[in-house]
Amino acid sequence: MSYIEELKELGKLKDAGILSEEEFQQKKEEILSKDSPSPRKEGILSRGLRKWYSFAEGQVIKQGEKVQKGYSDVRELKRLKNNGVLTKKEYETQLEELKNHDRTTKAYIEYNDATDELDKALRKNAKRRGVGSKVKFK
Repeated sequence: MSYIEELKELGKLKDAGILSEEEFQQKKEEILSKDSPSPRKEGILSRGLRKWYSFAEGQVIKQGEKVQKGYSDVRELKRLKNNGVLTKKEYETQLEELKNHDRTTKAYIEYNDATDELDKALRKNAKRRGVGSKVKFK
C-alpha cells in the first residue's frame, strides 16, 4: 500500500470516529516519517549519493589524519637528530621505516630530503659568494 493510500485510509478512520485527532496526527507523522517512501523524502539516488559522500568525507578525514601524523613523525625525528638524541644512522633507519609505512609519508620525506639538499646547495653558494652565515634559508 502506498503512503497516499495509507493517508486516505487514515482519514476515513478519523472521519468515522475510530481515531481521535491525536491518534490521527501520530499515525500521519508515522506514515510521513523517514521509514516510509514519500515524495517529500529523498529518492534512492540522493540517499545513495549522501551515503557515498559521507563515506568519501570519512576517507578524506582519515587520509588527512595520516598525512598529519606522518608530517609530525618526520618533524619529530628531525628534531631528535638535530638535538643529538638520534645518530644520523638511527635517523635514516627510522625514516626508512616511515617511508615503508605510508605512501603519503614517503612523499613528504622525499620532499623534505629535496628541500634539505636545496638548503645545503644555497648555503654552499652563499658561502662561496662571501655572504656566510647571515643568510637563513628555512
